[in-house]
Amino acid sequence: MSSVGSVRSVKIVSDSACDLPAALRERWNVRTVPVYVTFGQETYRDGADISPSEMLARLGRGEYPRFSQPAPWDFVQTYRSLAEEETAVSGQPSSIISIHVTAELSGTVNSALLARELCPELEITVVDSRTGSMGAGWIVLEAARSAAAGVPPDEVMRQAKSATRRGAFFLLVPDLTFLHRAGRLGKAQAWLGQTLSVAPVLSVRAGVVAPYRLARGRAPALRALLAAAMAHCGRCKQVRAAVIHVGAEAEGEALMLRAREAMPIVESLVVHAGATVTGALGPGTIGLCVLRGEEPQAANV
Repeated sequence: MSSVGSVRSVKIVSDSACDLPAALRERWNVRTVPVYVTFGQETYRDGADISPSEMLARLGRGEYPRFSQPAPWDFVQTYRSLAEEETAVSGQPSSIISIHVTAELSGTVNSALLARELCPELEITVVDSRTGSMGAGWIVLEAARSAAAGVPPDEVMRQAKSATRRGAFFLLVPDLTFLHRAGRLGKAQAWLGQTLSVAPVLSVRAGVVAPYRLARGRAPALRALLAAAMAHCGRCKQVRAAVIHVGAEAEGEALMLRAREAMPIVESLVVHAGATVTGALGPGTIGLCVLRGEEPQAANV
């Protein structure tokens, strides 16, 4: 039985579109709820029933997937399972912080909110990351590390909210057809990417995929990715950076090497996008997700 006044433990829940590598999810005890991927009449769970390589193979055959957020019941089962596990150990359910890909791009946040209403007995906070892929993954990881260190729920939440403001996500998408089919770009933008032989560099700002720069060729576009990340990070003293890619590992490693030379990176990852992000962005995509270090608060004088 837990003692009176004891601080609840914190458990972190995410979704598979956050692209946090499995080894890190396991190490930091992040529970991940899969996004659904549908081809025709066949539906799969991202990360459980379909892998990025299988997604790439189907894209190569001209198959285009549909995506749907986890159902509220998927979250209810996850939340209650976590609560039961913690109650068995400490005598009280954990506080749950559920961090997800932006509501501007997916209904996942809404499903999590509906699930929270179905679990009134639990303490659940749902966070819209305002970004996606490893942009959200960094926020999840920061919260999970704080939770593992025994930080109180309110402080974990403060750190997660701070991370949503400190992060940025820039990406090179060689073929905008995939984003257009997923309903994330207008027809004119999709046509532009196909017909003018440009390399569109996009940003995810306030949850919205928006044009950042058009580069004539892939090499200039990759330089623009790095320049955008550097501008976001400014003179901060610590940066966490992740390159996400879709079938472009060598380019991703090279981009990360240049990023390490250009910024004070204290932690870096090169990650192949999961099945959902792979299908939504398409082959050859490279993204750079950065998280500025939290500036120390000024001392009271």
